[in-house]
Amino acid sequence: MFLNGRFSVRGGSRLALLACLLLSPMLFLSKPQSTFAATNLALGKTALASSNENADFRAALALDGNLNTRWSSSFADGQWLRVDLGSVQSFNRIVLRWEAAYASSYRIQTSNDASTWTTIQTISNSDGNLDDLSISGTGRYLRIESITRATQYGISLFEVEVYSGSIQPTVQPTAQPTTIPNSCPTSSNIALNKPAYAWFYESKTSTPAQAVDGNATTTRWSHLWYPSGPVNAWLYVDLGSTNATINRVRILWEAAFAADYQIQISNDRSNWTTLRSVVGNTQTNNDYNLTPVTGRYLRINMTKKATEYGYSIWELEVYGCNAGNPSYDPAPAPLTGSYSRVWVENFDGNSLNMSNWAYDNDVHVNGEQQQYTSNNVAVSGGTLKITARKETANGYPFTSGRIFGLGRQSFLYGKMIARMKMPVGEGYWPAFWMMGANINQVGWPGNGELDIMENIGYGNWTSGALHGPGYWGAGSAGGLVNLPAGQTTGDWHTYAVEWDPTFIKWFVDDREILSFTRAQIIADYGQWTYDNPKFFILNLALGGEYPAGYNGCTGNPLPAGCAYFGVKQSTVDSIVAGNGLLEVDYVEVWQKPALAAQYLPLAQQSK
Repeated sequence: MFLNGRFSVRGGSRLALLACLLLSPMLFLSKPQSTFAATNLALGKTALASSNENADFRAALALDGNLNTRWSSSFADGQWLRVDLGSVQSFNRIVLRWEAAYASSYRIQTSNDASTWTTIQTISNSDGNLDDLSISGTGRYLRIESITRATQYGISLFEVEVYSGSIQPTVQPTAQPTTIPNSCPTSSNIALNKPAYAWFYESKTSTPAQAVDGNATTTRWSHLWYPSGPVNAWLYVDLGSTNATINRVRILWEAAFAADYQIQISNDRSNWTTLRSVVGNTQTNNDYNLTPVTGRYLRINMTKKATEYGYSIWELEVYGCNAGNPSYDPAPAPLTGSYSRVWVENFDGNSLNMSNWAYDNDVHVNGEQQQYTSNNVAVSGGTLKITARKETANGYPFTSGRIFGLGRQSFLYGKMIARMKMPVGEGYWPAFWMMGANINQVGWPGNGELDIMENIGYGNWTSGALHGPGYWGAGSAGGLVNLPAGQTTGDWHTYAVEWDPTFIKWFVDDREILSFTRAQIIADYGQWTYDNPKFFILNLALGGEYPAGYNGCTGNPLPAGCAYFGVKQSTVDSIVAGNGLLEVDYVEVWQKPALAAQYLPLAQQSK
């Protein structure tokens, strides 16, 4: 399972990634207007702070226009950041882009001499990340002074922006469809509470529906964000009728907004016409009046991120008239018919069948201790043999093997079965699993990961899991199963899943051990990403975060009995003795007929 991310960030970056993902939604204390000329008066100006955490977080970095750098104070109360605007300036908007260490209450002050300060506003309810304030003032110096820290750390700001107005992005008009003059004597928000869809959403608390619920301050849609994630994303709303007339679109972005995007319309969700192309957006409130146009689906197609994160919209408002009353597309029905075997790998012959498999050697994740090589993979005697060896390669203390079917064989739904036996010893990490074949297009976990069997060297149990948007790593949907008394993973067993559009079930020796329904994943975890073809992976890892979390082989120095991160010395001895062998007898795929007719495209998947 992806309890520790086989396609994710490497090593210790995982906690930082989780911290980024867990940032709270923020409250707009006031909304900036969207149609005035503007200048960021603070950009590149001189900054002074009460303290700097260290030289890497100096005050000037809060005024450099780069959201990847920041100022951070010492871990103390009463910290402040001062901006010298160079001369007495008037302003009407201040944007504070907080890091996770923020001030829940603070003062904004001005001065002409940096000695006598006037408080122009006190904020007592900030919840971090972004405070976008409509606030008027005059002075040469501006100071943000913390009253109450939200965390045990200091305070930290990615950027302080001071405006004499706000910036309207460049809008590139495009050819318009047939327009309907004077078609709406009165207009209302026809997107309110209509079905909404997205590619993708981050968790069950940031679904597309939350971008059209009328709540622009506490609920939002958030696109899946992770380092390998795609730049492109979209959010669309079903207005319920091809006669729906649109004359205005308003987008209230969260701090993670789009720099470039298109407003598009369609009647079939396949052919989209661009109404507006926006380039160089720098604000969070975009409001466009449109020549009236008709169409059922209104889409925001995002093509360039303004920050290092994904995209997030508090509210998408579509004004007009003549909307219908649509409902969400129905969830698919279970597949019907009988199973028949459609593919088998028996590992006959004396070499790996390269029409089915490829070597996957360049994988270093999760703190694992092996270098994968093709020399550790063999086919003989009717089985696949992946052998772990105690030998140094590329700086790793072990070698092992990993094969996968990306670009060779992939499958959509069915029974996926393998007969296997595994080495026993704390720190072995064999796995039989599947990844979405669209990984290079959408990244992980947006492609959906299905772990059929994983084991970390314990002879009496195995595990299975799902990893998708909002439920991955330690938060995956999965579980452990104990083998019957007297049995061990070192014996031959069959490990399988039955994968249907409406459920996924796990089996060991034909005994059901775990299951999740589609509705359960959507309700309790996040987006269902198991309606796309997936390819197999077979590998034998050594050590890393998942084994270390159980066997305690972590820290510096390692505890007694531990040889490497996640690997016991007894397991090293087992490898040296030649016992580090994962053996696979066969892999089979059984499917029901008419899969294509029952496949539900992502664009039509439920909220």
